[in-house]
Amino acid sequence: AEYMGIIVILMPSGTLVVRPVKGHLTHDTDTFSNMDPYCVLVIGSQKYKTRVATEGGKYPIWGERFTFTLTYEDSMRVEVWDYDTNSQDDLVGEANYSLRYLTPGSTTQDVPITYKGRSAGTVTFEFTFTTTGGAPGYPPAGGYPPAGGYPPAGGYPPAGAGGYPPSSGYPPAGGYPPAGAGGYPPAGAGGYPPAGAGGYPPAGAGGYPPAGAGGYPPSGGYQQLPTGAYPPPGAGGYPPSGTGGYPPAGGYSHLPGGGYPPSSGYPPAGGYPPSGAPPGYPPPGGYPPPSGTGGYPPSGYPPSGGRPY
Repeated sequence: AEYMGIIVILMPSGTLVVRPVKGHLTHDTDTFSNMDPYCVLVIGSQKYKTRVATEGGKYPIWGERFTFTLTYEDSMRVEVWDYDTNSQDDLVGEANYSLRYLTPGSTTQDVPITYKGRSAGTVTFEFTFTTTGGAPGYPPAGGYPPAGGYPPAGGYPPAGAGGYPPSSGYPPAGGYPPAGAGGYPPAGAGGYPPAGAGGYPPAGAGGYPPAGAGGYPPSGGYQQLPTGAYPPPGAGGYPPSGTGGYPPAGGYSHLPGGGYPPSSGYPPAGGYPPSGAPPGYPPPGGYPPPSGTGGYPPSGYPPSGGRPY
């Protein structure tokens, strides 16, 4: 079934007859004797147990039939046990068999069982299922998808449904806006601005600037300067006109010492050293003094006996 675009698998409802036929067991719980197996079947709250196959060992045979009423249960619990007289029964193997794909009628299935995750053999079952309303079984007896196919043979959308957009077309045949709708603004609404509103600025308001205000700049220019203009007419310039130029035409003779450099020139006219220099400079013999005149360091230095300290 489909609900809001989601496919929902409905479990079949009806009557299910289960017949455990035989077992082929590979897990043996008895070392020194044959097992006594029996089978337990559970669907929802309904539970049945076969007879004990005494000394059945690894190949028990049962054959009973058990009738279950299905109300959308989706699995059957299968357990095989070894019956023990003097101790607790031992589990041989177990399984959960899905009922989702039951179809009306009879079928035979070998259901594998396991013990602690390892294969423990198989149990052969005969199933007979009869629907009693509700979901008629899954998948439907006629198969899926329906025999008519999908989409429907007549196509989609149905032939008499018209099309999209509607055959009248869009926009409407008379155009848009409709012929009798008038226009915008309505014919009697006048215009904008209203006819009697005048203009802007009002007719009697004059212009800008006012007619008697003259123009810009003033027609007489900017000659109306203050009386004390800058620089004053008699101020002269810089440097003052009577000061001569730079440097002064006569040099710097007005300075103490006759100016710079001195008028006598450099070096002195009489040579170097000047004629008035202290006697003995430089020494007549030159520099350094000739041997025998002393010198530096003294000839007896350091003393031959070593330093005096």
